[in-house]
Amino acid sequence: MENYFILLELPFDPPENDTKKIEAAIAKKQSLWTRDLINPAKKPKASRYLAQLNNIKRVMLNPDTRKEEAEKAKKN
Repeated sequence: MENYFILLELPFDPPENDTKKIEAAIAKKQSLWTRDLINPAKKPKASRYLAQLNNIKRVMLNPDTRKEEAEKAKKN
């Protein structure tokens, strides 16, 4: 599983904690992944990321789980 900070291209050291910036990054990636669905080469990965969208939001919009995700990103 990819780290959500890395996937969303958000800083993790120190971690981004502004929920508006996090929501904007999620929306940007969601738009990109939706567009990628029409590209046969990118469709599998885009589908996988879109399927994870609820979990991405759950982790990244909760301060406790976001902190854990940032710690994992630092170890990568």
